[in-house]
Amino acid sequence: MFAIRIYIALLDLLLLAAILLTRGGGVLEFTFVSLPPLYMILEMREELGDLELLRRKLLRPGVG
Repeated sequence: MFAIRIYIALLDLLLLAAILLTRGGGVLEFTFVSLPPLYMILEMREELGDLELLRRKLLRPGVG
């Protein structure tokens, strides 16, 4: 799941680069192409934090 999200984010960034290089992008195009990868990055950070908490609980089962 993590790798798929990174792949989609990279595809979105490549699409943004292609738009900017071929015809220049407007504010609306920039918003629609750049915000989903940013949201995915923030969501992945939250999931990694949850996984870290789970890992800590599994390493110390008597605590928490």
